[in-house]
Amino acid sequence: MKDVVRILSVAFSVCQALFCYGQTASDTVDVNEKTFMLSGPGAVFGKGIYEASPAASLYRYGVSYTEIGASYRMRDENEALLMQLGDRFDAGAFTADSWLRLDSASAAFASVEYVNGRTAGVLWNSSSDFLLLYPYVTADTVGGSLSYEKYFFSGGYSRRDGVVSYGVYGSYRALHEYRRIDPRPRNITSDFKAAVSAGCSFGEYILEAAFSVRLYRQISDVDFYDPSGANTSEIPMTGLGTYYERFSGTGAYLGTYHKGNGYCVSIGLVPENRRGWLAGAEYDVLTIGRLLSNQNDVPITSLALSSLSLYAAYRGDGLGVYVQGRLGQRLGYENVIDNGSSNMFNVLGSYGMYLSKNFSVIAGGYREWKRGSALWSVSPEAGWRSFLSEYLYPRRVMDCGGVSFRFPVSFTVVKGPWLIRAGLSPEAYVSTGGTLDISPLGAEAAMTEMVGAVFSTLSSSAYGGRASLRLQRSLNRTMAVFIRADYGFFRYSSGNVRNRADIKMGICF
Repeated sequence: MKDVVRILSVAFSVCQALFCYGQTASDTVDVNEKTFMLSGPGAVFGKGIYEASPAASLYRYGVSYTEIGASYRMRDENEALLMQLGDRFDAGAFTADSWLRLDSASAAFASVEYVNGRTAGVLWNSSSDFLLLYPYVTADTVGGSLSYEKYFFSGGYSRRDGVVSYGVYGSYRALHEYRRIDPRPRNITSDFKAAVSAGCSFGEYILEAAFSVRLYRQISDVDFYDPSGANTSEIPMTGLGTYYERFSGTGAYLGTYHKGNGYCVSIGLVPENRRGWLAGAEYDVLTIGRLLSNQNDVPITSLALSSLSLYAAYRGDGLGVYVQGRLGQRLGYENVIDNGSSNMFNVLGSYGMYLSKNFSVIAGGYREWKRGSALWSVSPEAGWRSFLSEYLYPRRVMDCGGVSFRFPVSFTVVKGPWLIRAGLSPEAYVSTGGTLDISPLGAEAAMTEMVGAVFSTLSSSAYGGRASLRLQRSLNRTMAVFIRADYGFFRYSSGNVRNRADIKMGICF
C-alpha cells in the first residue's frame, strides 16, 4: 500500500508540473480543438519513427496535449488462447501522458502508469513477461491466478539549435506478480531503457540517428507450503515441450534469475512540417541469460533476441500511405552443467537448441475529410505474417502464417463545449495453414497437448472488430473532462472467443 501511495504521489507531482507547462505552452488553442486535431489517424501516422528517436519527437505535434485518467481493463477468453497468459485479466489503472511544446525549438514528453490487477487461469507458466522470455520460462501443471502490479515511468526532451536536433529519453518498468496458494511464484521484474539521438536538417527534412541501451532483470522464486507433498513440480522449459529434467522439482532449483542486456540503433527521416516522406530502419538486440539463483547463479540457458524493422511512408494533406516490415529471430542456447562438487557448478559447454523466426509486412494508409466541425476518417490496412519455431533434438517443428485485414472508420465532431468521437474497425485474420511435427522420442502426453494447444491458436483464422466512443466536455478553454470506452470482440476458428474492454475517465488539457 505504501508503494501505491508513493507512486500516486509522484504521478500527481508530475501531473501538476505538466499542467503548469501545458498552460503556458498552448493556452491559445482550445482544449477541444487540440483533442480534435489529435483524434484522427493522421496524428499517429509514423508513430514508430517518432518514438524510436527523441530528436525526431520534436517534429511530431504542433500543440501541447496532456491526458490524465483512471481506467478499468478487462480481457476474457472462453478458453485461453495461450495458456501461459491465462484466460482472463482484470485491472484498474492510473495513467498520465503528456507531450509539451515548450517553444518553437524544444519539446518535452512524459508518461506515468500504475496498474493493479489479476490474471486468472494461468497454466504452464510461473514466470513474468512470457512473450519476451519464451521458451525459457519456468512452468507447472497446476497453475492458477496471479496478482499483477506494474509501475511505469518515462520522460524525454528534444531540442533544435540551428540545423542540429538532439534529444534524450529514459523509461523504467517495474512488475510484481505473485500467487498465495501452491505453487506460489513471486516474480520481481525491472526493465530500464535509455536513448540518445541527434539529427541534421537537409532542406525540409531531418535525418536523425538514435542509440539506446536496455537492462532487464527478473528475480523469480517459487514456494510450496509443503514441498514434500507438492502437487506439481516446477519445470524449466526449453522449447516446444522439452525441458531440463535435471533441474525440475520442488527443492533446490526453485530460484531463477533472468538477466538481460541489449541495445538498439536506428536511423530515420522525418519532415519538419509533418508533411512529406518518412522512412526509418531499426536494429534491436537483447541477450537474456537464465541463472539458478539458489545454485551460485549458474547459467543454464541463454536467449539471443534480434530484430530488423523497416518503414517507409508518405503523408500529405489529409492522407497518407505506408509500408513496414519486420524480421525477428530468437536463438536459444542450453548449457551443460557439471555435477556441482562442493556446491560449485560450472558450465562445460553451450549448444544452440532452439530457433524461432517471425516475419511480417504491413501496408496501409488513411484518408481524412473535414466538414465544418466534423472529421471523418478511414485507415485500411492489410498484412502478412509467418512464424517458424524449431527444436534441434529431438527434432520438433512448428510453422504457421496468414494474412490480416482491418478497416477502421472514425468520426469526430465538436458542438459547443462537447466533443464526440466514435470509431469502428472490422478486422479479420485468415490462416494460410501450418504444420506441427513433434518427434515421438521423449514426448510426454501433457507436454504434447500443451504444444498442440499453442499451435491451434497460432494457426487459427479469426474475425471480429473493435468499437470505441469518447465523450468530452470542456470546463473552460484549457481543460476538459472525458469518458472513453473501447470494446473488442474476436472469434477464432479453433472455437475460442476473446472479449476485451477498456473504460477510462479523466481530464485533458
